[in-house]
Amino acid sequence: MNFLIGRLSRFQHLSDETISRLIAGELATVRAFSSRSHIEKCWQCRSRREAFERAAMQVTEHRNRLVEGTPPNPQRRELLLADLRRRAEQSAPQPIWTRSISYLRSLLEVAVGSQETQVKRARRRSATAGWPGGAATAGEGDIWSRQL
Repeated sequence: MNFLIGRLSRFQHLSDETISRLIAGELATVRAFSSRSHIEKCWQCRSRREAFERAAMQVTEHRNRLVEGTPPNPQRRELLLADLRRRAEQSAPQPIWTRSISYLRSLLEVAVGSQETQVKRARRRSATAGWPGGAATAGEGDIWSRQL
C-alpha cells in the first residue's frame, strides 16, 4: 500500500477541495493519511495548503474585526423575545373545543356535499325519466321520497 501511495503522490497533486477538507478535518481517515503523506513529499501541495490556511485566517480576522466594530443593538433582545413569543403562539396546540369545532365543521361540509351530490343525481334521474334508459317509475329519482 505504501508503494501505491508513493506512486500516486509523485504523479498526482491534491485538488483544492481535498486540501480544504483536509484543513477542516472532513476527510476520511485513510484519505487524510494519504493526503498528509503526499503533502509531506510535495512542495507544491504543501505551499497550496499553507495558502489556504492563510486565507482562512484572514477571513476569520476580518470577520472578528467586523463583529467587534458593530455597535450592539439595544432592541435586539426585545425583538428576539417578541419573535419567540409569536412563534410559540403559532405552534401552540389548539384547545380541544377548537379542534372539535374544526372536526364537526369538516364533517358537516362532507355531509352537505354528499347531500348536494345526491340532489344533483336525483335531478338528473328525474330529468331523464322520459328518455330510454331513464327512471321507469315516478318517485324513483326523488330523494325526498326515500328514507335517509
